[in-house]
Amino acid sequence: MENKENNISLEINTLSNVNISFKNCLLYFNVDDEYSWKLINKNSLASFNTTIIKIYDLFKKRTFFCFLNNASVVINNNKATINTFSHVNVYKEVENNQYINEYKNIYKDVSAKINYLNSAKNIGLKLDESVKLNKLKSIQYEYKMKILFSLVECERDEYE
Repeated sequence: MENKENNISLEINTLSNVNISFKNCLLYFNVDDEYSWKLINKNSLASFNTTIIKIYDLFKKRTFFCFLNNASVVINNNKATINTFSHVNVYKEVENNQYINEYKNIYKDVSAKINYLNSAKNIGLKLDESVKLNKLKSIQYEYKMKILFSLVECERDEYE
């Protein structure tokens, strides 16, 4: 997995002013909401409404994941800066995820609410319902990926 040509330092700046840093890592973006990942090159620019990134920490030899909402990404030489107007948690993959059934129930509940609001779009949504629909879609995406990759939230000392 190591490719010295794409090693970067990563700084994630969040709305809550709790920055997340990785000094030497490889950064991947999810391509198709499935198992495809794209390694990011030096000198890249991107923005995302909702996505998940995979970070391979070359010091710890561990993989971490973060969900990004309304994020901009600037990679210049060996430094990546991600700015997002949301709170960011760091996740890891686990084999036996004790939360998977809870995730599936939340995903099912959120999907039902989305279906209801999508049906209501035919007769017109109020502004607050439209905002709620967008928020629910973001939550749905997050739980879909948590289920797909069997993710659990990390403690801060696991990735710092």
